[in-house]
Amino acid sequence: GKRTLKIPPRLAYGDRGAGDVIPPNAHLAFDVELKGIANGAVEEKAAELTSMSPVKQLGVVFVIVSVIYDVLHFVLHII
Repeated sequence: GKRTLKIPPRLAYGDRGAGDVIPPNAHLAFDVELKGIANGAVEEKAAELTSMSPVKQLGVVFVIVSVIYDVLHFVLHII
């Protein structure tokens, strides 16, 4: 389905903005559409992960968990 993701300044660029492109304290809006979920994508990424060094694995897991946390935190505060 189609959705508009609205990101408040505190979760985006905040007081600093992004150069001349995004002003300080700007609300960001993204129109998104889920076209589908790739079959086997999770298994493919898991196979890539197992071939990485343990340090890289830890970094990837940290990033994934951080993104999931941020998305859930954002979604639960909107509803």
